[in-house]
Amino acid sequence: MFCTKCGKENVNTYQFCGECGESLKKTVPNNTYLGGQEEIYLGGFSSLHLRKDKYSLPGYGIYATNKRIFGIKNIKLQLKMLGLGLLGGAVLTSLIEKTTQQLKDDSKKNIEDLEKNKDFAVKKEEIAEIEWKKVNFWTGGHVLIKTNSGQQFKIEGNDTKESEFILALMQKFYPEKLKTI
Repeated sequence: MFCTKCGKENVNTYQFCGECGESLKKTVPNNTYLGGQEEIYLGGFSSLHLRKDKYSLPGYGIYATNKRIFGIKNIKLQLKMLGLGLLGGAVLTSLIEKTTQQLKDDSKKNIEDLEKNKDFAVKKEEIAEIEWKKVNFWTGGHVLIKTNSGQQFKIEGNDTKESEFILALMQKFYPEKLKTI
């Protein structure tokens, strides 16, 4: 069964989700999410530490549902960066937490917003590999989504904590296709 809060698949005998602790009394059978029409929001965030590539402005987001992964250009963060200079870590952290909490409130609305604001969206069945590179002292990290058709989508970052969050999101989204380097 899948958790209706976080989308994690759980053993049918579990009473609470192994990922988020939500009661599984409200769950639906596995095939409702995998083969059915329902898409549920898994999580994500936007940050000034993320960018689509090394030539683009900082201020990008990565989000996932149980069926797709989205890249979102966050114009509001880009404008803040240009108008205010680089934000301090504490301010950025509270922006991320607030945004993440707000996005978790309504899965359907979140997905509609992602669809409306997407820079790209890739369906799960179109993904050949998800490459994750950890941020280290000398270089930034990235997530690289490679499709079966050869198309690639790369999101770069330079914050260790956010890099770990992206890894956790990719593990939740599609662990079978995840490769860490």
